[in-house]
Amino acid sequence: MKRKIALLLLMIIAVAAILVACNQTEATKILIRWENDAPNETYTFRVSLADFADDNSDGKVFKTYEDNNLYNGVTFTKDVAIPGEIFSSRDEIMPYAVDGSYSMEIVKSTTDRWVVTTEQTLYVQYNKVSKSQRGEEVRLTERDGWQELEALMASDEEITATSLEKADDKVILKSVIKTSVTFADNTQKPFNSETISDGFYVGVAKQTASKYTVKTEYDYSGKRPIAKVTVNDETTEYKLGRNASFIDSNQLLTYIRSLEKTETSFQDNPAVQVFDPTTGELVVARFGFVYNSPMVITDSVNNREQKVSVNAVYVTLNGMAYLVQENIPDKAKDANGNIIDTMQASDTHKYTTIRFRSGYLSYEFSKYVDSVWNALAYPQTTAE
Repeated sequence: MKRKIALLLLMIIAVAAILVACNQTEATKILIRWENDAPNETYTFRVSLADFADDNSDGKVFKTYEDNNLYNGVTFTKDVAIPGEIFSSRDEIMPYAVDGSYSMEIVKSTTDRWVVTTEQTLYVQYNKVSKSQRGEEVRLTERDGWQELEALMASDEEITATSLEKADDKVILKSVIKTSVTFADNTQKPFNSETISDGFYVGVAKQTASKYTVKTEYDYSGKRPIAKVTVNDETTEYKLGRNASFIDSNQLLTYIRSLEKTETSFQDNPAVQVFDPTTGELVVARFGFVYNSPMVITDSVNNREQKVSVNAVYVTLNGMAYLVQENIPDKAKDANGNIIDTMQASDTHKYTTIRFRSGYLSYEFSKYVDSVWNALAYPQTTAE
């Protein structure tokens, strides 16, 4: 009898172990996805107003593109909405047009540290009499704060170098924001960061210039990490959670790139804490994932456009929609229909970000190398 009981217990334990193994979700891997041996990687994005649909779009937020003859009814977009994103509740005024650039450089400063620097220059055009997403009329040049914004108006020479055109009923403002962040090679733990802003905010509640410098140093010598944040020469210390694992807000784009993006990734609902030095808050970034996202991409340097298949990562901060980022997929087909590993694609590496959008602004690679351009092409079919 004892032997039967012991055998039964062994069977129960074995079945339980099998059930636990079956229910375990593989953790999404987090690895550096850029070249360890390369001295640096530099990317330039063209910034524009997102590809919003017009008023006759049957409720769609962004324009859609279809070709039944070549793609058998697949719907493509240039920009996609983040689940839960509600533009009608935004205080920020939607620009009339945007033209600008965003550059990113990734440099290995020491054997175990990376430095990421960015520079964004925007020329943003507004109607002098604008309307909020809720239909409220806003007269920009007649409100408090206009004197601050007037000092940021772009010069005629600067406007000539953009795609924007001057008009009596519109204004064009210039914004420049530079950032940098240093973090560990393997853990991506931040050591320091800096943001220099010479920009603005235009909303229903207020409009104001945003001119400031924020420097942050992270101290891990005590039981709790401390963020020493200096804003325009005034320093504040923030004690973060004991054993807290977090990143700096300036490294969010590269952190997203480091996430594994296979067909079975993100089933563990990955998340990370993000410290924002400008607010002194530690927020939670959560990530959603779409493995096959049909998109239309544009190479503005070579003046070409095509339909592609990429993957998309959706980001929320404390539950609020924040960012969607499109990346080169883990595998794509070359011009001959053969599957290639995009890690081997010339000048561009695995999971490289080719497009992202936050709010009204859309960012896209300015120039694609031919090998990547061919690899991303959506396979054509013939409608029956």
